[in-house]
Amino acid sequence: MSEALFFAWTSFAAAWCICAYYSLVIRRAPFYHPINLFLAYFLVGYAYSAFADWYLEHSFLWQYTGVHPTASDVYFTAFISNVGLFTFVFVPPLLVRGVHTGLEMPRTKLVVANKHRFALAAVFFTILGLIGTRYTIPTDNTVLGYRVAETLTGEQRLVDLSGYQTLPSHFLVALLMIWYFRSGVTRLNVLVTILYTIVRFYQGNERFGFLALGFSLVIAIAVRRGIRLPKLRYLAFALVLAAAFDILGTNRLAIRDVLAGNRTFGEVVQEYQTKNSGELPLANLREFDCTAMVVALVPDATGFNWFTQYLRLFIWPIPRYLWPDKPVYTANIVWPYYGRFFGQTISMMGDAYSNCGLMSLVLVMALYGIGLSFLYKRAQITNSPAVFLANAIFAISTPVLFRDGEVGAYLFIFAWLFVALCFSRFGGLRLARAAREQ
Repeated sequence: MSEALFFAWTSFAAAWCICAYYSLVIRRAPFYHPINLFLAYFLVGYAYSAFADWYLEHSFLWQYTGVHPTASDVYFTAFISNVGLFTFVFVPPLLVRGVHTGLEMPRTKLVVANKHRFALAAVFFTILGLIGTRYTIPTDNTVLGYRVAETLTGEQRLVDLSGYQTLPSHFLVALLMIWYFRSGVTRLNVLVTILYTIVRFYQGNERFGFLALGFSLVIAIAVRRGIRLPKLRYLAFALVLAAAFDILGTNRLAIRDVLAGNRTFGEVVQEYQTKNSGELPLANLREFDCTAMVVALVPDATGFNWFTQYLRLFIWPIPRYLWPDKPVYTANIVWPYYGRFFGQTISMMGDAYSNCGLMSLVLVMALYGIGLSFLYKRAQITNSPAVFLANAIFAISTPVLFRDGEVGAYLFIFAWLFVALCFSRFGGLRLARAAREQ
């Protein structure tokens, strides 16, 4: 197994270097281009993850779930993961002319053309966001502010509450994203951001909330100022967010305990170090391990999904009072039948592979590579705030999109797109761009 893991992380590192040279040196793509966002995810989730397993000579995730890939599974996982990476990066320019040329994003900011309509839209979505957040804030020593019922197949259904009541909580992040693109960094923005982050830390659930906020701020600053490569302070900020993500993954009530005076921040960090004493940092980002488990199980133990998991996107919006027995999941494969998969992600590439093997992996990665790169090109030249914000939303959503797969990510994406569309149509927004350098 050691030789297989060594092959995995070294092949990942080599493939990453090839793609990074193509993107950063040849194409000079900014760090928020889809290629570079996927490369950042691949570096941490696959290259670093495989290195950690090789260095430690074990995978905590495999031990936890009870799924133990063989050396052959690891070799094959390395192969298909590199195929997925190369497909995402190199297939789009082969099929769409010019999609990877001239990737400089002109300095862009949002301008309010009608202050009254903008103010009304901001107040409206703020009220909806606060109402939605109210349902998610816990009133006791739990992570969730609402009750869920879990079935034997791992499905979680809200009890005495509709998803439409909690959905507006995601409006606040979208509203702050728009505000960042409009105003940049101001004292008011910083204050509101800190308050929102404290609430998310206090809740302990949906860790992506504060990650999205951080991504929104960094990308908005970069686009407004025409920054191509991240500065050191941006990287330091990203490490802080990743550390917070990791610590909350170990103890979702950590910040609540600190605020309540039950423990100090030092004790929380010490608890994290104790629980992860046999792990390297970022133990919650193990995309390679997840993909290897999928390869170990699919198709011999589970069969294929045959794209059935995506049906959830179409039945999800149907209110349960119209369909009381509406299923939560639609996939053929019920992962909890095969191990301790509760709360575990299987990654976008693992999810794509589960459909019908390597063919579906190539198909999904090619579609995303083309779609996200094309959306970026449209955002470069568009006069539509909705199109520009749609590209920003997908860029901000990449951590959950690449990590959780489409079904887990599109709840956030649809909510943000709705806010962006409303502000574009009714909120009096327009784009102000600097001339692109020739």
